[in-house]
Amino acid sequence: MSNCRDRKFENPLFRDIMDMHLTTLTDLLKRLAEARVFPCIRELITEGLHPERLSPEAPKPSRHDITHFLAAWFRYVDIPEEICREWMIPYCTERLSAMSTSALSQIRHNTKSIVKYIYKSQVPFTCGAKNNILKASCAENCPLFEEMTEKHQEKVAEQTKIVERQYEPERLDPKKIEAANVPYVSLKEQYQEQFVKAMAFACDQVDKGVAKKYIVAQLNERGFKTRTGRKWSPSILTSELKKVKETSSDP
Repeated sequence: MSNCRDRKFENPLFRDIMDMHLTTLTDLLKRLAEARVFPCIRELITEGLHPERLSPEAPKPSRHDITHFLAAWFRYVDIPEEICREWMIPYCTERLSAMSTSALSQIRHNTKSIVKYIYKSQVPFTCGAKNNILKASCAENCPLFEEMTEKHQEKVAEQTKIVERQYEPERLDPKKIEAANVPYVSLKEQYQEQFVKAMAFACDQVDKGVAKKYIVAQLNERGFKTRTGRKWSPSILTSELKKVKETSSDP
């Protein structure tokens, strides 16, 4: 898939298409708002993803991730939903189709759904600055750099805190451990660190509106295990997310 994307990117015609998208967007912004095309947005539109920047240990960004990212930015700069939708549909079908095995009709439908969700749910644009999941270009002179860096740090700290709060180590019998004369490590202790990372990733994906079945697939593809070392399933993820929600609502 990546080879296909690379070949398409090198095609002069495809480069013209990307330039057209940027020109159209720039003209759009001039007409509708005094908004800026931030470095990450400009790069995504003109160059797409840079695979060499991605960590082999992290889930690879998908077409959905890019669509969410751009749609949230459109809303952030106060561009109306219908205009966002009309711009995003050709961009996703022409620029992002190489990243997906879905038919163009499915991509169009999915793009409409994501845009509708972003605007209806008032999803904020939180790029993550240099920690953005797309590993798009980020400059410290970007007007949002400090704000987004701080928000990312707060989000990571809060997600880690929530997951750790609802984690309770198994109760151990000190006498049995002493009699065995060997250190005892419970399953929860063995998998705790990676479980915290898995739940932080899952919570982030849920915030973006990604379907649970896709989150489960990505968790299993990346080798994440549940708190007891099991393979993830939709029912397990739903249960764990419910615990996180209940814990976060505690006084």
